[in-house]
Amino acid sequence: MKYKLSFRGLSLKIEDKLLEYMYSKALDAYPNEVGGMLAGRYESKNSAIVEHIVMPKAISGTPNEFVRNTAGLEELWSELKNKGIEYLGEWHTHPNGSSHYSSTDLNAMSEVVKDNNVSILNPILLILSLDKTRVKEHHVYLYDSSRLFIFQKDNE
Repeated sequence: MKYKLSFRGLSLKIEDKLLEYMYSKALDAYPNEVGGMLAGRYESKNSAIVEHIVMPKAISGTPNEFVRNTAGLEELWSELKNKGIEYLGEWHTHPNGSSHYSSTDLNAMSEVVKDNNVSILNPILLILSLDKTRVKEHHVYLYDSSRLFIFQKDNE
């Protein structure tokens, strides 16, 4: 699927198989939240592609939050980096909620930017909304200047 953030001239691509993978993880974890990391590359200054979903080895989730443990992922990130694939952002679910971001989500993205282990100023955030039978929708955001801006689906 393709997305665009017109005022920034930015495009984003996420393969359908990766979205389906996230949908599967989301439904498996229902009614609890779950999430992981988006990995990929910038093909140009204004074009990014998500190529890999990194799942934490341990997740503790409730219907209103999840905590992920990134310990033990160093080797995977090293392998991805050798392929030119880098951390791009985060994804998580809002079971029985909307795919719009919360103040907690905004604060979490701010913390990502401040994290010395991460070297990204504008991380991407993808939120899935679901009920027990299906993923209802998802939204993709770009964190910039302490705000989250929503990508639009690009039907071109």
